[in-house]
Amino acid sequence: MNRVSVRHVAVLAAAVITLSLTACSSTPSDQVAGCEPLLKSGQGSDSISVSNSFGESPKVTFPTPAYGTSSERSVLELGDGNVVNKGDIVTFNQVLFDGVTGDPILNTYDSGTPQMAMVPASGELNNLQSALACTPVGSRIAVTLSATDLGVSADDAAMYFPQLGKDGKLVMVADVVSASPNKATGAVHDLPNDFPAVVTTPDGQPGLTLPNQAAPEKFVSATRVTGDVRAPGKDTAQVVADGNTVLLQILQVNWNTKAVVGSTWDDGQPRAVPVAKGDDLSEAIIGSTVGSQIVAIVPGDEAMIFVIDVLSAS
Repeated sequence: MNRVSVRHVAVLAAAVITLSLTACSSTPSDQVAGCEPLLKSGQGSDSISVSNSFGESPKVTFPTPAYGTSSERSVLELGDGNVVNKGDIVTFNQVLFDGVTGDPILNTYDSGTPQMAMVPASGELNNLQSALACTPVGSRIAVTLSATDLGVSADDAAMYFPQLGKDGKLVMVADVVSASPNKATGAVHDLPNDFPAVVTTPDGQPGLTLPNQAAPEKFVSATRVTGDVRAPGKDTAQVVADGNTVLLQILQVNWNTKAVVGSTWDDGQPRAVPVAKGDDLSEAIIGSTVGSQIVAIVPGDEAMIFVIDVLSAS
């Protein structure tokens, strides 16, 4: 019998996504038709110069201190992908600088760890979120903002960016790598007879009806939805590979008590989880396509059912 990694189950219960967005439209054009940018360009963002192309770590120059007194956004390269929309998961790389001294703060290109963010259906936007909204995939944007514009409190801003001070500025250059729905999308299949029945609300949130029988004695999984979310720049659905970090919506239910143990749908925070061969839950996800929904049953005295929506992979 294969073993399920206790560590992996624990990881599934850890929240890592803290940034939320709201956006609009879905049909890009030269003017991003039907989607008015929420953050305008100005002297500050227009003064940011960048060398290298989309996808490469940008070499950034700007006046210090950065120009302007308000948050601004300029499009350096306009992508031709789908526009960030409500309910999307957005992946983006960024470089972040102290706008007063020019000192670097963060570079996800060098770290190899892009940022991932969920786009809720409603809610107010901070200026970072406004900068990313209405941006086609494949775009590079230059942004000036304050530390609190990152969507953190003034206390957190002071903790994470102490060098900025109360009136500090940030300069950011970001590449929007991908945007995909926050729920499973694709062809729906019947599950095996001994599996729980899964139904979903219009927004994709799953619910379960369990069969009147004991849980399986070994790990089993099945694909209920075959995802059709294409990889950026590709004509086919993206396949999850060994070693990827995947962003997941997860419903976890105790088979015996039928109680919900955890749900990203309830807390509004999908989980970013690294997958690797060696435990069953990872191997159920590896080889699936982005947009898929997988139902997995972990045996034991406290048998658990996982309904997993694969939102993105990087």
